[in-house]
Amino acid sequence: MIPAILTIGNFALPTISFFLFLGFLLFLFLYWRAAKHEFIDEEIIFDTLVICLVSALFFARVFEFITYPAIYKWSIANFFLLNPVTGLNLWGALVGAFLAGLFYLRNKKYNFWQIFDLAAAPLVLFLSIYKLGLFLESESIFPKQEFLKNIPNQAFLAILFFVLFWVLKRLEKQKKHIGFFTSFAIVFFSVGNLSAFYLGKFGILKEAESAYFFNVVSYHEIFAGAFLLFGAVSWYILAKRKPKEDVKGLLALFLLLIFRSKRSITSISEADQIARSIVLLPYNFAR
Repeated sequence: MIPAILTIGNFALPTISFFLFLGFLLFLFLYWRAAKHEFIDEEIIFDTLVICLVSALFFARVFEFITYPAIYKWSIANFFLLNPVTGLNLWGALVGAFLAGLFYLRNKKYNFWQIFDLAAAPLVLFLSIYKLGLFLESESIFPKQEFLKNIPNQAFLAILFFVLFWVLKRLEKQKKHIGFFTSFAIVFFSVGNLSAFYLGKFGILKEAESAYFFNVVSYHEIFAGAFLLFGAVSWYILAKRKPKEDVKGLLALFLLLIFRSKRSITSISEADQIARSIVLLPYNFAR
């Protein structure tokens, strides 16, 4: 546990504050550099950033207020005065940033998806650093049996988000449709959070804390599922896919797999080719 990253006399800099500041600086730099490369007006970029930040903080508080009614007791006074239960509600912050950016950029006649594509990779890096700060502040970093058996949720997500950031930067070298990077980030951010949540349920990771909706389903599952659905639908629509053609393509692929499986049973060369593809799958996926 590292509660303070720097201590000078009576002054102590909290670990989470340091990582939040570091993550925000990196986000700001990468976001500004990407916008400059695309010749986006700097005034629009920084106005969007400020408006989204204020909205994100407000909605983070709103979402926490909603998910912990037993603590806040639906009191407006508690909304403003009660100390945060879990800190920053990430889902609320993302909703707030999305809504504020959508309305502001539409009013300024800018394409919302184009601007947010530039922020997708920097934001994922910020979240990775933020999760790393939470881990260092709350967990022991020294190897011990309990740590090795139950990997902390925050450490797992920090690594996962960094990998997602790396993948997004690799994909930037290829020409993609508008909205691809935002949708990609939303989908895999949601999948990562759901994976960490269920791995915690199975005891592989340390179980994440989450309030429950009428003791049936956790708010974490609700928010992550909603984001996953939104990201997938947005991705599909922005890619200008045609459902009828996609259904035909899936049916053709299904038939092809059936015929290939039949050939692999009767042909040694086909079986060798399939085995080779399976063995090289991790390498090809990494590439």
